[in-house]
Amino acid sequence: MFMNTVKFVLTLTMVSALLPAPAHAAGETVLEAVRSDNPARVAALLQSDADPDHRDKHGMTALMAAANRGDGRSVQALLAAKAGVNLVGNNKWSALMLATYEGHAQIVRALLDAGADTGLRNDIGAPPLMIASFRGFDKILKILLQAKADPNARKSDNGTALIWAAHEGHKQIVATLLSGGADVHAANDDGKTSLAMARDQGHPLIAKMLIAAGAK
Repeated sequence: MFMNTVKFVLTLTMVSALLPAPAHAAGETVLEAVRSDNPARVAALLQSDADPDHRDKHGMTALMAAANRGDGRSVQALLAAKAGVNLVGNNKWSALMLATYEGHAQIVRALLDAGADTGLRNDIGAPPLMIASFRGFDKILKILLQAKADPNARKSDNGTALIWAAHEGHKQIVATLLSGGADVHAANDDGKTSLAMARDQGHPLIAKMLIAAGAK
């Protein structure tokens, strides 16, 4: 479980490509404008028919970069220009996943309203709901559940959001997942349930919550 958590965090090294890059007056892309923190320039480029889905060598698009940064103005402009809301980078992270990881609830909602797929999975098989659970972002978790995200989706080791939340000690996340229909009996490939994980990691209050929900 620990190694999966480490791997989960390490996959974000690909997101370093989202750091600011110099804009070029001639041939500037929308992605470069986003990285330069210039929403007005983003809008102007889109109005001049610039490609909203231009990618860099890591497969990143302007929408992914704007979602990661919390740049709501650029996100709205890109969505209005029909940017691909479900495109993924080379590491299989979508704009929705990036916004979720960084805790940008309003952008998560905007992406969902534009048709973002809650079922897409990154390179370890984690969909946005699992990312929100790992990070402890209850508001985003509730938004995703309202959008019919599967509370029992499994990642590459068959772990669930509830198992991950119990491991991390996120009491409110556990409560939200239980109320959203998470399976308290699910076990990962190591045979660990959410209750076993809570006990192993020293989270007695979460263990009590899970027992009250029927865990054994």
